[in-house]
Amino acid sequence: LTQLMGIDPSVEVIFFDPTGADLKGKYVGETEKKITKYFTCASQAACAKMELLLKNGAKVDKVNDEGMTALMLVGIYSGKDPKAKTSVDLTTLYIKNGADINHKDNSGMTPLMSAILSFNVQLTQFLLDKGADVAVKNKRGETPLLCAIQQISLLFSANESYKESGFKIVKALVEKGAGKSGDEKREALIKVRILKLKRIEALLN
Repeated sequence: LTQLMGIDPSVEVIFFDPTGADLKGKYVGETEKKITKYFTCASQAACAKMELLLKNGAKVDKVNDEGMTALMLVGIYSGKDPKAKTSVDLTTLYIKNGADINHKDNSGMTPLMSAILSFNVQLTQFLLDKGADVAVKNKRGETPLLCAIQQISLLFSANESYKESGFKIVKALVEKGAGKSGDEKREALIKVRILKLKRIEALLN
């Protein structure tokens, strides 16, 4: 478990980190079934502790020095959660306790953008279904759609799975109304044409 500092000075806010000491040397070479079970147990433990903390006065929208809330940190760390179990469960808990789904940090990033940058398809879809804003812009003028395409371009040659996750995220965004404005659509199409991402280009046309 990774400690997320700066949320509330009186509590430890936790999130499961599978790169940490709990995993090293313990689950290397284990089957996917056992790994999945491990994530499920970690999710239950994290949510149980967070629920207790929230009931005892932890402020769900308290920000750290970078303006990030616990909900935003879930998105940032969710790339380490391949089954998206912990990230979706914690997000559900935070929203239930009044977390601002469209909160902006000091750079204008939102929880949705954080999930997108981690290529977490399940968390992205979950936030969209809960009403996350697809038209919001960060301080660089990027919408969630443009963040997604930018992230795909950065990891274009890294792994085919990133392309597939990127496609699913863009599809989910478009289905919620992203890419409708002229400037956003124009910029998005320029980038996907350069990368020759035909399936994403078809979604935007």
